Amino acid sequence: MKDHELENLLPWYVNGTLDSEEQAAVESLLQRSPQAREQVAVLRSIAQQVQSEPKAEVSELGWRRLQRDIRAEAKPASHDWWKKGFAAAAMLVIALQVGILAKDPATDDINTRLLGGAVPGIEQPHWLLQVEFKEDAPWTHISSVLAEVDAQLVGGPGNLGLVRIAIPKEQSKFVDAEALLKWFHEQPLITHVALEAEK
Repeated sequence: MKDHELENLLPWYVNGTLDSEEQAAVESLLQRSPQAREQVAVLRSIAQQVQSEPKAEVSELGWRRLQRDIRAEAKPASHDWWKKGFAAAAMLVIALQVGILAKDPATDDINTRLLGGAVPGIEQPHWLLQVEFKEDAPWTHISSVLAEVDAQLVGGPGNLGLVRIAIPKEQSKFVDAEALLKWFHEQPLITHVALEAEK
C-alpha cells in the first residue's frame, strides 16, 4: 500500500481493529514517517478524552417518555383506513373526467400524426433521424452542422436529450440512408444518431 492509503488506516490502528497485515504495514509507516506518528498521537489523545468523559445517565423521566412513545407507535391502525383510499380514488376519477372533457381535438390530431412518424409541414421525401449532440456543444456549431445537410429540426430535445431532424432526400449529397448515417457519425459534435423513419 502507498503511504497515503496507510495514513487513512491510522484511526483503525489506534482502535486496534486492523488485521495483522495492515497493522504491520502501518507500523512500518510509523517508523519512517514523523507526520504519521504525530497523527497517531493526536488520535490517541482524542480517544482517551472520549473514554474519560462520564457516561450519560438515563433519567427515569426520559425512560418513561421513551416507553410511552414506543407504546403509542405500536397501537393498531385506525379502522378508517378506507376513507383516505376512497378520497384518492375519487380525486383520480375527477381528474380523468376533467382531462377527457378539456381535451382539444386539434391538439389530439397533431399528436396522432407525430406518433405515426409523419412530420408536419414536410411533404417531400425525407429521412427522419434521432440525434444526440454533446452536452457542451454550442448551438452555433450545431446549427451549422444541420444547415450543411439542409436538416430541419422537427422535435426535441426530449427527456433523453434526443433531437428529431428531417433531411430532404431531393438534391441531397447522400445516396442512401447508410451514407447519411456515416456522415453524421463522423461529426465530432454528435454522440448518437439513428434512422427513425424514411418517408
